[in-house]
Amino acid sequence: MLNLTFRLAVSGTGEHIAFISHHGLIVLTGSAKSGKERARIKHMVGERPLTCLAFHPSQAIIASGDMSGRIILWYNITSTRPVRRELHWHEMPVADLSFSALGSELYSGGSENVLVKWQLTSQRKYFLPRLGLPMRFITTDLKNNLIITAHLDNDYKNFCLALRLPAWYPALLMGSAALPLS
Repeated sequence: MLNLTFRLAVSGTGEHIAFISHHGLIVLTGSAKSGKERARIKHMVGERPLTCLAFHPSQAIIASGDMSGRIILWYNITSTRPVRRELHWHEMPVADLSFSALGSELYSGGSENVLVKWQLTSQRKYFLPRLGLPMRFITTDLKNNLIITAHLDNDYKNFCLALRLPAWYPALLMGSAALPLS
């Protein structure tokens, strides 16, 4: 079962803070350095409770996952009516999301034991299946070399994107062997 008690994310610039509440997605905007109170914007998400969220590393974009397996990309989050784009592959709740260092890819995982790589510009997705027990957390490093997944049994998996390995290597299932993953 997913822990839905509290999920929080901070933008790469530090100007925005987002968190999940029982009302939906709450975004606090504005810089703490300015001394002004942050504006609070609430985005309703309907009857599908959110399970996780991640900020784009350099833009005001949030990715959120929900109990039905949907991922919503929220563009222009400081607006009261942000543009939303839906991605859907997961059949079960999305456990965690992580953007790549440049923000051109989004990684998602959940109880299906599959890491999904979403290429946001081309709208393609790639899969790395059979990763053991369901995922709890996903993270990427700042140099875009590693993806690390943590699982319910406290196991973790490391995927090194910088290595140029033979085509049979499972991590290359996430893309063509002729194309680098990063």
